[in-house]
Amino acid sequence: MSNYSGPRPSVQKAIKIKRAKAANARVPSDVEEYRKVLKLSIMRKLYTDQLRYWNGELAQLSKDNADSLGRGFDGYHYAIFWNNKSYAPEKLDWTPSIEKAYCLPLNPRLPKLASRMQRIAEEYEELCDERYEAERFLSNLMLFSAPPKRLRKILGRTLYKVCEKNVERYCSGFSDRDWALNNEFSLKTFVENNQSIIKAMNARVIINLVTL
Repeated sequence: MSNYSGPRPSVQKAIKIKRAKAANARVPSDVEEYRKVLKLSIMRKLYTDQLRYWNGELAQLSKDNADSLGRGFDGYHYAIFWNNKSYAPEKLDWTPSIEKAYCLPLNPRLPKLASRMQRIAEEYEELCDERYEAERFLSNLMLFSAPPKRLRKILGRTLYKVCEKNVERYCSGFSDRDWALNNEFSLKTFVENNQSIIKAMNARVIINLVTL
């Protein structure tokens, strides 16, 4: 009688690793790519220009602060330590901050610097919160794979225009008749529960037009 009881632990571990690598290496489906492109295009439309603007404001403030402290001519990039937080220009683009960036407090002799920092921090926090909610909403919305007319009605004309070509191309063979009533009910409920986010996204479009 054989005493074989299956693969050894080391072999089992190797098999699991191989399976995990195979799963991670799989090619994304057309649906996944479609959802990814739609979400990315809308997020860029909403937030890229605002992030670039406030990133520039923070970079200029960092320079002015360093200059006022006699540290602006040494070739280093400085972050600002304010209200127990470190603010570096890279953070506003959601890219990693410089690991060895030097950090300076705001010059207490120049209260205008604190006023500028407060405005930047408030805008930054608002963008962070809104961006998180918008990205989560869009990720869930894309799971419904709603037809073009539904998306246009939900997003509004301006936001839909950003992704219209991709939607029309992907949904070229998809009509409202393919849309099941149970999907319609679920989507309607989802949209009703997220009206505040939809309004905030469309308000952001107007803010971009007025302020940038």
